[in-house]
Amino acid sequence: MWLVSAGERYFTDQLRIAYHRLEADFWAGEFERTRDPWAIVNASSLYRKCHNASKADVLLKGVAIEHQKSRKLRSALCTTHGGVKRDLRQWNEALHLGEQAHTIRQADYRPCTLLGAIHMETGNYLLGQEWYEKAVERGATEDAVDQDLRHIYFRAERNKRREMRGFLLSVDPVRYAWVNAKTHQHQRG
Repeated sequence: MWLVSAGERYFTDQLRIAYHRLEADFWAGEFERTRDPWAIVNASSLYRKCHNASKADVLLKGVAIEHQKSRKLRSALCTTHGGVKRDLRQWNEALHLGEQAHTIRQADYRPCTLLGAIHMETGNYLLGQEWYEKAVERGATEDAVDQDLRHIYFRAERNKRREMRGFLLSVDPVRYAWVNAKTHQHQRG
């Protein structure tokens, strides 16, 4: 608690990754102990945060989504696994899982956000923007979408960043002005 509040400046990337790994291992152990699939959802999210999507993929492959009674759980498992496949750059599988999650719970913004991110990362900017708009219509905040876009943008290779910058500025030059201001700072730093 102290690290995420008063001690935030001491919460280095290395420490943050170790923290997420320990938490992920805890939730994976909870799944082994209880067989509660929600524990896998938690573990997978945390493994992704510590850059261990492959471990999350192995865990998720062991859960039969079709055998889950709860639509919310089925959708969460598909969305989570889709995010893992996105991290692993297995785009077709990520899209399939995101679409499956959206079919299961069309009113949930999470599959829409996932699909928006996948399309943005693969250069399908218009489709990505449409999915992000659906996410906002379903409850995602515009700020969360913008944070996602920033993350995608700054991780992208230079030519993809240039393409994405052009697209975002054509959509809303005020909202996405950060692509100009931060790009120059990012390249100098």
